[in-house]
Amino acid sequence: MKLTPAQTKAMPLLVSGLKQKEIADKVGVTPQTISTWMKNPKFVAYLNQARTDALDSARDLLRGLAFEAVEELRSIILNSESDEVKRKAIMDVLEMIGIKNPSQGLYGWGIGPKTPQGVAQKWEQESGPQLYALLGS
Repeated sequence: MKLTPAQTKAMPLLVSGLKQKEIADKVGVTPQTISTWMKNPKFVAYLNQARTDALDSARDLLRGLAFEAVEELRSIILNSESDEVKRKAIMDVLEMIGIKNPSQGLYGWGIGPKTPQGVAQKWEQESGPQLYALLGS
């Protein structure tokens, strides 16, 4: 599936979390059009890939802070009079990138499959074969 110009324009807006009505206004389509796109496994697979890419970028930014956070935490541990608020913020960053607790880190956040077949299969599992039959293959 090749995205239309409107779908291509809508993709980063959907990833950013804007409401469908706002996106429709910015893209020049109706909210119903966006709802229709969201029922297309191929479009949702593209969207899931875009969301994964955005999450990967966010992870890279957080990873860039890891060294500084560890160094600051080390300094607090060695020199602290009691920077509890600062320490808590640092621990939050470390937890977010998965150093403190890998099972709780930013490792996917349930975005979903990145192929049309995977999206359709997930939908079939969640909603039963009736929905998949309505959507077609």
